[in-house]
Amino acid sequence: MKKRTFILIILFSFPTCLFAQFKTDVQPTLKKGNVLITTGVGFPSILRLYLKKETKQTEYHIEGYGPLIFKLDYVLLKNFSAGLDATYNYTDLYYFDDGQDNNNKWSVYRYGAKVKEFSANLRLNYHFYNKKKWDLYAGAGMGYGAINVETYSTAPRPSFYLNYNFPKPLSFESTAGARYFLNKHIGFYSEIGLGRSWVLYKKYFLPEAVIQGGISIKF
Repeated sequence: MKKRTFILIILFSFPTCLFAQFKTDVQPTLKKGNVLITTGVGFPSILRLYLKKETKQTEYHIEGYGPLIFKLDYVLLKNFSAGLDATYNYTDLYYFDDGQDNNNKWSVYRYGAKVKEFSANLRLNYHFYNKKKWDLYAGAGMGYGAINVETYSTAPRPSFYLNYNFPKPLSFESTAGARYFLNKHIGFYSEIGLGRSWVLYKKYFLPEAVIQGGISIKF
């Protein structure tokens, strides 16, 4: 009798435990009031590819880092969040050529141009899948930025110098992405799309990156 009672308890308890586990699994990954801090990097840098294409030098070097990405998001509702996205990108394209020193002697010097980009966008996201540690979303944003181009040379007598700030361009973004959380607070993210795009003088269109990824921290 005791054995039968034990078996019946197990049989009735199993569906209850299974339902409880299922209910836990489908809990939303993000909830109203959550704050997300995200850092990442974009790839490739469209600006560096553009400079490689446009330079007239046959032998040159190009270095830099970024776009470095920082995001701060607040979950307004179960499926919507809003926040601020900021990026910074640095590029240095240079080459070596002959030049004269102060004694009119010729030597090899470095000539180049440094480009610095910064932008900040307000963004709205729609989270169309938000459970089982996954957060799948799409978002769009718009804002303003700044671009500075500065030429330089290590030669004592450079032939020219330019330091130019573009007018503040219109910046916008439209991406789809996914986050996977390893635990309650830490996860990884990846996005694809126009991670940042510039419109200058209502004529030039320059994407900043099409793929990005990094780490998200949830509070």
